[in-house]
Amino acid sequence: MGAVVVEPLAGRPDRGRGGAEAGLALLVVIILGTAVALMAHAGLMIGLAMDRAATSSVGVAEVDARLATLVRRTARGMTTLDAPVPPGVSSRRLSAEVLRLRADSAGRGWTGLVWAMDPQTRLDALDAAVVAGVSPAGSTRGRIDASAPDPCRPEWAPPALPSDILVRDWHAPEWQGDDPLDLGPLGASDRERLERPPTGGTDTPDAVFSPESLSLGSGRWEGLLLVDGSLELRAGAIVTGWVGVRGDLTIRGGAVLEGIARVGGGLTIAPGGLLEPNPCSALERLLSVDALVSPRLIGGSVWPSDPPA
Repeated sequence: MGAVVVEPLAGRPDRGRGGAEAGLALLVVIILGTAVALMAHAGLMIGLAMDRAATSSVGVAEVDARLATLVRRTARGMTTLDAPVPPGVSSRRLSAEVLRLRADSAGRGWTGLVWAMDPQTRLDALDAAVVAGVSPAGSTRGRIDASAPDPCRPEWAPPALPSDILVRDWHAPEWQGDDPLDLGPLGASDRERLERPPTGGTDTPDAVFSPESLSLGSGRWEGLLLVDGSLELRAGAIVTGWVGVRGDLTIRGGAVLEGIARVGGGLTIAPGGLLEPNPCSALERLLSVDALVSPRLIGGSVWPSDPPA
């Protein structure tokens, strides 16, 4: 028999090295798979958290809106600040003119301030029946007549007001922030909701706001008159009540102003014109103005926990 020759196989791999490479590849695959799974899980958790946050935000907004609506409806239904409030709403009197309404649920709530004019409070807040920002001439002072009787209701304390005009620098530090157009908490946003000046006079007391200078001719105006500009009263014009003017007030011959005047600029009264300071008579007119004596919501806010007392 011939001899058997055994030759090595060409290109045969090393078995030990091949096993290590295969194990390393398997380990890489496992790590990559785990990372992908972790990333997918993290994405799912983030999505769930965002969904819960969105759902919670919607729920909070719905609670706030419901509570705010409850307070607003309560305020609209009140005839006086002493009127009873419905279940779910509490009230607290902060002053003779301001009531706080509060509705809360699940640690959240909504509060609103309700205001109605109180004559005694307005009288107590007056330092003079006539206030101007510029000292008037002597002739103007001579046409301010405070000698006429101004009877007050028995329940009102008679006002101890100076009969002469008070000159106030509205820009001085002690008066900064005061506005001749403000009546208590009745501010700019509330004034915008008042009536606009009628084309003719009326005997029905009303609350009127003019966003620009105004000139009134023959006729009678009663109640509250606020002018964001200057006011001119021409012959035949008779104004009775509370007048607030940011600019100048001019009373021409034959015109009369009876009541309270708050003037940011100068005051001029021509010959034949007359200004009669009558605080109680002015407030009597204001008591017939529904916009002033009917409770009205003047502000509201949301709170996440118990509000301050």
